[in-house]
Amino acid sequence: MSKIELFSRIQKLATIVHNSDVMSFNISDESLQDLRNALDNLTNEYIARYCNS
Repeated sequence: MSKIELFSRIQKLATIVHNSDVMSFNISDESLQDLRNALDNLTNEYIARYCNS
C-alpha cells in the first residue's frame, strides 16, 4: 500500500471514529471498537514505515 493510500485510509477511519455524530450511525460498541482497532493498526503501520528512520 502506498504512503498516500495508507494516509487516506487513516483519514477516512479517523473521520468516522472521531465524529461526534457517530452514535447516530447505529453502530454497535463492538463495531466501533473494531474501527478503532483498525485505525490504530493503520496508524502504527504508517509510523513504522514512514516515521521511524
